[in-house]
Amino acid sequence: MHCGKAKPWGALWTYRLVVGGWLRWSWPLVLGLVIGSILGSEWSAALGQQASATVAEEYIYACDFEAEVDINYDQWPDGWRRQTGTGFPRYNRLEIQADPLNAENRVLALSLDGGQAAVYSPAIKVSQQCSYRLRFRMYLPSREAHGREGWASLNFFTADEKKLASYDVAILRQTDDWVIVESPLVTAEQPEIASVVIGLHVHPTEATSLFGQAFFDDVSLQELPRLSLEFDNPLHVFLDAQQAILKGQVSGMRRADSQLQFELFDERGRPLRTERLPLQDERFVSEVKVMRAGSTQGYTVQQFQWKLLQGETEEAAQVHEGFYRLVITLLDRDVNPLVREMTFVVVEQETQSRERLFGMSLPLSVIELDPYALGTTLQQLGVTWLKLPVWLDQDQTQQAMNLGNLLQRLARLEIDVVGVLDEPPPAVYKKYWQHEQGISALTTDIGVFLEAVQPLLVELSLRIDRWQIGSDQDTGIAENLRTIDRMQKVKEHFLKFGEQTKVGLPWSWLQQLAPSEKEHWDFQSVGSRPPLTMGEFSHHVNRWREQTSMESFVACQPLSSNDYDLETRVQELCLQMIETKKLGVSRTFVPEPFAADSGLFRGGRNPSEMLLPWRTLAVHLSGAEYLGSIQFPNNSTNHWFSKGGEAFVLTWNQQSVAETLYLGKNAVMLDMWGRRSPLDLVGGVQSFTADKWPKLIRGLDLTVALIRLSLRFDRTALDSISTRPQNVKLTFKNFYPHGLTGSVLLSNPELLARDIRSAFQIGRQEQGSLDAPVQIRSGALTKQHMLQVDFKLAAEELPEFSAWQPLYVGAEDVEFTFRQRLDKNRFIIVVTLINRSPGPVTYTLSLYVPNRKVTNVMFYEIPPGQQSESIALYNIDELVGRTLKMRASNDYRSMNYQIKVE
Repeated sequence: MHCGKAKPWGALWTYRLVVGGWLRWSWPLVLGLVIGSILGSEWSAALGQQASATVAEEYIYACDFEAEVDINYDQWPDGWRRQTGTGFPRYNRLEIQADPLNAENRVLALSLDGGQAAVYSPAIKVSQQCSYRLRFRMYLPSREAHGREGWASLNFFTADEKKLASYDVAILRQTDDWVIVESPLVTAEQPEIASVVIGLHVHPTEATSLFGQAFFDDVSLQELPRLSLEFDNPLHVFLDAQQAILKGQVSGMRRADSQLQFELFDERGRPLRTERLPLQDERFVSEVKVMRAGSTQGYTVQQFQWKLLQGETEEAAQVHEGFYRLVITLLDRDVNPLVREMTFVVVEQETQSRERLFGMSLPLSVIELDPYALGTTLQQLGVTWLKLPVWLDQDQTQQAMNLGNLLQRLARLEIDVVGVLDEPPPAVYKKYWQHEQGISALTTDIGVFLEAVQPLLVELSLRIDRWQIGSDQDTGIAENLRTIDRMQKVKEHFLKFGEQTKVGLPWSWLQQLAPSEKEHWDFQSVGSRPPLTMGEFSHHVNRWREQTSMESFVACQPLSSNDYDLETRVQELCLQMIETKKLGVSRTFVPEPFAADSGLFRGGRNPSEMLLPWRTLAVHLSGAEYLGSIQFPNNSTNHWFSKGGEAFVLTWNQQSVAETLYLGKNAVMLDMWGRRSPLDLVGGVQSFTADKWPKLIRGLDLTVALIRLSLRFDRTALDSISTRPQNVKLTFKNFYPHGLTGSVLLSNPELLARDIRSAFQIGRQEQGSLDAPVQIRSGALTKQHMLQVDFKLAAEELPEFSAWQPLYVGAEDVEFTFRQRLDKNRFIIVVTLINRSPGPVTYTLSLYVPNRKVTNVMFYEIPPGQQSESIALYNIDELVGRTLKMRASNDYRSMNYQIKVE
């Protein structure tokens, strides 16, 4: 059905509905219109669909309010009707007018003069086998002191015009220009649904808002095939790749040769495989009723399955841990195919730690999921504790039963639950509070608040012993000293239900701490919106620990994908989770695991790329002890931990470098998504590439790791004197369960005039100390050098291994710095001498340029402070790209530098 000719959409801002505040139901879900909850597969799938309406056959209704839709010239769209009755005054001006922003265009204007307004389209025939998308343009100009909101609605009816369900689309309050609004794809579950009516609405936001306008244009309804997809696991997490099976059904196809295309990608978007599935058996194609241009109408529902493993023995034996993104495309038209996206993960089963360190806040909607599957999945994700809203209406018996089953399952899995008291259920809210919102308002009258929560405490006190007053984002109590004082009565009341009961408050890093005498609670849950970077996180955690001894639950949310790339987000998450372990934080949690841009899941049940990095660290860091960092040969960042008698290390580098060292006989490397790579011993060492993507290496030799971590030099710098040895004391501790005999070799061919070998013999748990007379090589550069320390142990069964320690070669009291620039055909070097000694110093600076005379600059009797001199080189074309040598010397010291001409 068409109502005029739809105009081009143009390059306008498009509103796409997301989980949160755009959807408002006016009839119960059981009536049959299904979009799904935040964890529902229908809703999550709708968010991934990207079919645009450019094929005319996809539009079953379009109205642009031009002359063609107003045949009788009464400034009213033919076939439409306005709502009348109480609250909908007849004198409100509802009519087709000129576009206020473009006089050549005609639009529908809903103008208020008190009350509200609504208009409805003719009935449009729909089918259960298809899905539908409403699209329209809306303009809400602001009017001072007269707030109003506008939206559209879809209203579904049976053949005998009985209304079954409706929902509202895109409730907006003000737009500076025309905006395009698209609903998600809508599917009707009940077969008796026969038609839909589109409604356009404007409503005042306050009783005093009498006037206001809303303009609508280009209203259309798109009919698309219906594609339903579902995994068996509620969060798309699988312990066995053979269980990763996508089940689905498709209906409403337009062509007899329709196909489904499946494209599999990893977390970085790298393609893994592509396959196609024909939807219709060729033997029955001739029986399909062919409509316009080869399209079909009302064809039967097709069932299908897609498997990660196709069943071959060889493939099943391979390791398939990792993150997967599956793009499903319905190929049944020439352009704009229907596209859906699902993600899932395969993980290796891990033993759960008893340490209550890593957790997350979950929405109440998870109680609708299978408690057995949900609990097992959370356990395998490394979740050891949860925050869960538990304030239910006592009359909601099914919800209460679901919550009880989930709490029972979590208790069996030893997953601790913190009960969150945030927004009360509607019945409780209506009884005790009428207008105010937020936890601070609810605790205004402590007696009323405690009376309201009493039934909940009676019901759940045996299962929950920690309670948080307010959601993670509601810090209303913390912002007001008067409400803080009321927490004393709250805590006293909660203690009546168990001596071990603890009460906590949500807090913000940016808020001041309460005075210690007013801290009438047991823990504080601290976070920030937006998520913190590592520098901010470390600053706030350290400051917090210095100012309070109260137990703190620390929020650790991944950074937004809108602002940071994936590798940066993974690095930052690793650093924050490691920091909580280093600082001894008692509990850390992800406050918004389902946030679209920064969560562990996206679009409902679909895991995001950040889920497995979080899980990999949560599983390994729980129950582990932080050991520290060592010097890697090529300066890669590394953090060492011990767990279960073994060591593991997390490492990365901002450059791609090769690291070669002995790690242990059973070393295995994992990326953050759980994929393993062997680390074979070759010549007594292992090699791996360190880059920006963090890697975890486990199964390491703990004793060797502890010896490396204990290694120290008694000094960090050597003087630039090559004429005599300088003594360096090396210390390390023996962590073997027996005495140790062997030798240590210090080497660096760029620094040392000769290698230094020293023998040692130390007892169990003793600390060894070796004196090494180090003589630097003439010409050694003034910079930080890496000394390699090779351990050779007398016992044949013990491994040989190396460690590395930095030593700076220069002078503690004198430093030369260099700045360089190109000036036409001159290369200018600005040399600055920094004198930190108590008296004047004299140095001769010599610049060695190939095939040119040596250039000397004298720094004579320079007093404490600094002085700069410039050196200019001409005809630099022959020098660009070459490295020049520079030496600063006096009677007893020589410092060597290199400068590259660029």
